[in-house]
Amino acid sequence: GECMSRQVELQVRLELLSDTIFGSGHSIPGGEDIAVCQDENGYPYLKGTTFKGLLRESMHDLLEWSGGPMDTVEELLGKEGWTGTAGGRRLHLTPLTLEEKPEESETCYDHRTFTSLENDVVKTGTLRSAMCICRGQKFIGKIFCEEQDVSLVRESARGIKWLGTMRSRGFGHVKVIAEPVKSQKIAFPAVGATHCLHYTLYTETPVSMTDYNRSGENSWDTHGCIAGSAVRGMAASLLAQREPDWFAANKIALLTEKTRFLSAFPVQNDNPAVLPSLKGFYEQKDGSDFHSVLEDGEISEGSKRADVGSFCTIENGVLHYWNARTGGSQRIQRGADKTNIFQTRSIDAGQRFDGYILLDDASIAPKLAEVLCGTVWIGADRYDGMGKCRMSIEACDAPAYRRYGSMQRHDDNKVLYMLALSPLGMTNEYGEPCGINWDMLAENLGVASVTSEFSSTSVSEYGGFNRQWKCHTPAIRMYDAGSLFKISFDGESPDEAHLSAIEQSGLGLRRAEGFGQVLFLSESLFGSIKAKQPVEYTAAPRRQNMAELRRKRLTWIMEQCEQKFAGDISDSQLGSIQAICEEHKHRADILQKLNGFFAHNAEKGEQTSSKFAKMKQLVNTVLSHPSEPWMENMDTTERVQLLCDLFDHSRKEDAGHGNV
Repeated sequence: GECMSRQVELQVRLELLSDTIFGSGHSIPGGEDIAVCQDENGYPYLKGTTFKGLLRESMHDLLEWSGGPMDTVEELLGKEGWTGTAGGRRLHLTPLTLEEKPEESETCYDHRTFTSLENDVVKTGTLRSAMCICRGQKFIGKIFCEEQDVSLVRESARGIKWLGTMRSRGFGHVKVIAEPVKSQKIAFPAVGATHCLHYTLYTETPVSMTDYNRSGENSWDTHGCIAGSAVRGMAASLLAQREPDWFAANKIALLTEKTRFLSAFPVQNDNPAVLPSLKGFYEQKDGSDFHSVLEDGEISEGSKRADVGSFCTIENGVLHYWNARTGGSQRIQRGADKTNIFQTRSIDAGQRFDGYILLDDASIAPKLAEVLCGTVWIGADRYDGMGKCRMSIEACDAPAYRRYGSMQRHDDNKVLYMLALSPLGMTNEYGEPCGINWDMLAENLGVASVTSEFSSTSVSEYGGFNRQWKCHTPAIRMYDAGSLFKISFDGESPDEAHLSAIEQSGLGLRRAEGFGQVLFLSESLFGSIKAKQPVEYTAAPRRQNMAELRRKRLTWIMEQCEQKFAGDISDSQLGSIQAICEEHKHRADILQKLNGFFAHNAEKGEQTSSKFAKMKQLVNTVLSHPSEPWMENMDTTERVQLLCDLFDHSRKEDAGHGNV
């Protein structure tokens, strides 16, 4: 089969020619009525869905004016509510983020207030405040398209002139250009024949793995891991496109239980031996008496389920646990009759996920590894700026988490703890789903019988979606990952070979998607867990809390007013000082201008000079040697603004009290 052309990468640059509001679709209680789309560190960004909508509008206009084929828009940008297989010409794009982030994210914004006028009088109750992104800032992102569509996509990007809210008031005037980038061919080491592939995904944009059990009609939740079925679907579609002949010949080996695509779990501290968190741990409210219900089936009085996150590693008797970092965004669909708000949770960018592909036929590993390297797009909304990952893949002997299982020399195996690494469900002799088929398990373990002593489980419905037939597959109730069964054996206990074979092949239903994976923990390993510890995610330290900063500013302004900061100067003289501040707010020479003003007044004699002494000292302190630590983080413009706010406030005070 001939190789499909790789997509061309375009670098998009968006420059704000006026102040702009990228609405996030919600308002902040006690804050702005119109809030801006911000990342976790407070910097503005443009969502992929918004960018795609602008591109669609511009492309539509362009084709209409130039008389081009209108169905191109749908071919490149998809139809509304589209669920087909990956089309050859579909565009991928990323959200647009700041090209250069300033030290303080606050410097990106300005606050504005607006009112509606009615007969030239302000209409009551219409004061709204908005946070806008200051003009001049540049954002960058990427579009990936086919060679044949490059010029149309570039023209359409150039056609985007306005974006965001309040365009009618002159906000959101922008300039957009898209330039092709020389894509570097990254050479990945070739992978040979192997029965186990270890893959790593780095999320470069948010990734959405829809969790149907926890989604409603206008909100979608996400799983905290990258589903094996999604990796399988992506691999199949890439192979079908790029290697159609090979795919046709090897389809059966690739898409049946002979090849098992396991889900990828988030990795912390570079330790890839990650397990789903074990169920059944309880503790007192204060965190003491941490124990498992599987030891003897007893739950001590007053204890509650211990929070052990979603993923864990076990080291020296301590359960280290964490969750994948997730975030949310809102979309607004403006229809003719009503506005729908839709919320999507997704896995945050900037995380590492590790997973495995287990193969019965070692010879198909090299082809899989070939298509699963480099940039891949995965999950829901992957044509709307989500799901871009960098993937690397290598051969290995066995998944790293096996070191907790049969790779560990077990005791005499009279008691084992069977952990569901992925959703688990088996069938009875009539082929109906039945949870766990104990006779079948005993047979697979090579023993006469298995007894379930205690278990701690939860159950969910697991459906799926068949892209080929565009329909949902029947949902099956299965035990969730992390479910634990304490099993014991009468007489003969299972040997290493049987345990290891089950850990390699899995049990029960839907193993091709990575379901039915189990691990047998020894009694000594499980019994050693005596404590838990959260793994902290180290984020960039947040700057000063804005509310706290506002409070400090107000307190300082009040104090200065009480201390009669202006000395004996009149309101009109104070007005002159404020006028200089307002006029030179953004200029570096503001302090020289003010000191020039004070020097000029000093020439009028000793009396005038002493009148201004207190004021001069205040101005110089605030602008060049702030006495307060919170002022040190402010740039000159912000400090000048602080002085202006102080002058404004003092006038209000005077108006209120007569001349004090």
